[in-house]
Parts: sequence; C-alpha cells; structure tokens
Amino acid sequence: MSFSKKRKGASVTELGLLVGLVAIAIMAVVSTTGTQISSLFSHVNGQLSGAGTDVPEPTGLQCVETISGSANANLNQIVQDQCGWDGVEEMTATLTLTGNFISTSTGAPAVDVDFPTSATVTIINQGNIQGAGGRGGDGGWQSSNNGKPGQAGGPALMVHSPITLENQGTIYGGGGGGGGGATLHHPANYAGGSGGGGGAGMIAGTGGTRHTPRYDSYPLGNAGAAGSSTAGGTGGAPSSYNGHSSGAGGRGGDPGQAGQAGGAGYGDYSTSARAPGGAAGLGIAGISNVTFVTVGDIRPAVTP
Repeated sequence: MSFSKKRKGASVTELGLLVGLVAIAIMAVVSTTGTQISSLFSHVNGQLSGAGTDVPEPTGLQCVETISGSANANLNQIVQDQCGWDGVEEMTATLTLTGNFISTSTGAPAVDVDFPTSATVTIINQGNIQGAGGRGGDGGWQSSNNGKPGQAGGPALMVHSPITLENQGTIYGGGGGGGGGATLHHPANYAGGSGGGGGAGMIAGTGGTRHTPRYDSYPLGNAGAAGSSTAGGTGGAPSSYNGHSSGAGGRGGDPGQAGQAGGAGYGDYSTSARAPGGAAGLGIAGISNVTFVTVGDIRPAVTP
C-alpha cells in the first residue's frame, strides 16, 4: 500500500514571485514619492531664487561721499563738485557729514539741502551742525528807555526737499540773544540800562550794548557778554544810583534755547514791558521733508 505526501507551505518558485511583486510595489512608491519631493525642492528653490526680484536696482548716478565740515554748506553744490553730478540727472546719493558745520549769520543755515525730485538723498550726520547765535538786545537809554529785544538764533539744517536722515551727531539751532535792560528813571535818579547776553553758536551772538542814562553825569549800564559754542552769554549787571537800579540784561540762550528777557528799571520804567529775549533757532527747518532713521541729539527737540 502506498501513501502520497501532503504539500505544506509555498514552493521556492512561489516565494520568489511574491518577493518580486513586493519589490516592484516598493520601487513604484519610492519613485512616486521621490518625484514629489524633488518637485517640492525645485519649487522652493525657484521661490528663493526669485526673492527680491521686485526690488528695482538703483538707476542713474550713484554718489557715495564723505563731506567735511564747512561754513554755510550747500549740499547740492557740493555733490555737483565731488560727484560730477549735473544738478538735473537722476541720482542716488548717500552723504556722510563729518566735522563742524557752522553758520556765519542768523539769516543763513549751517547746512542747506535743496535737491530736485530726480535725486534720492540719504544723509548720515556724524558731525556737529549748529546755527549762529542771536545778538543780545541793547540796554535802554535816553531816547529809548526800555531795553531792546534780543535777536533770534539761526537755523542749523534747512531742508527744502525730501531726504532720509540718520543723525549720529548733533544738530543745534543758535541760541537767542538776551533782552536789554531798561533805564533807571526816577526824579533825580538816573542810570543806563544794561545789554543782553549773546546767544550760543559756533559763531556766537555778541552781547548787547550798555547805554548812557538821560543825563551824562549819571552811571552807565553794563554790556552783555558774548555767547560761546556751548552756552549763552551773561547779561550785563544793572547800574545803580542812590540805591536804585536800572534793568539787568537778560542771559543769552544756550544751544537751541531762547534768550531771557531783560530786567525792568526803577521808577518810571519799573512797570514797563520787559524786553523779550530772542527765539531759539530751529535745529531743523523744513522737518516735514525729513524721514528719520535715527533722530539723535537735536535742539530744540523735534517730534518726527
């Protein structure tokens, strides 16, 4: 009697076919996923490569200059001289200011900025820009018993056209001059008024003049002192006669500050209006044209 053996499990051939099919499926999945990942990286790379392409490159003349301190500086003319600009063509300028920029009179700025619309200008101030100080007012005298007002300080930076400003230095308007003091005028008592102090500036204001009383035999007033680059000058001390005094001169203003009013005299001029001090010069005139990167030290203070 013969018996046949029962088959158990898969043959080698069947196992080989199964392994092959599994391998093909894995390869298909990996191939599809790899293609998707490759496409993703290509897309990201393209986006990064194209970043910034919407930002236009500067056109026209490119002017990058360091400008040393001077008096009554006209930046338009300086750029023409140093960069070969014709004053009309399209230009992008970055101007670094160093040293001391001063004004020789209260009627002119230390630095004047006036460019056409074809110019894009950035100013980096690393120097000191300061307007001129105002003159102190004269003391009262026999034909004008009240003291004279102090003179206003001058502007530091005058901006006529749009700029971007990074202020790393100082920008100070000139100090106002102090008001002059009034005359002492009381029966049988006379004394001349004293001058106001000059306002602060690198070109500082001079002190006001002292004056004689109504009659030459009575005391003179005292002159005001000139200002300096850092402080206003002191006003002249009052003169006196028989225990009564004329008006003292007002102190000149420090950088970016107004001058003080002059003093009233005794007697007929004890209740008279005190001669006012001069106003402070502006640190920046035309501030609406300025876009600030850094405000820094500006006097009088500004609000961007």
